[in-house]
Amino acid sequence: MLKSLRPGDQVLAVATDRIARNLLDLLTILRAI
Repeated sequence: MLKSLRPGDQVLAVATDRIARNLLDLLTILRAI
């Protein structure tokens, strides 16, 4: 699937994936406080 994407699309997919993980980590931290 990633191979069919243009380089820009692949970068965007990686960026959104990282942002989503960061948000989940942030929510977990906030709940722990």
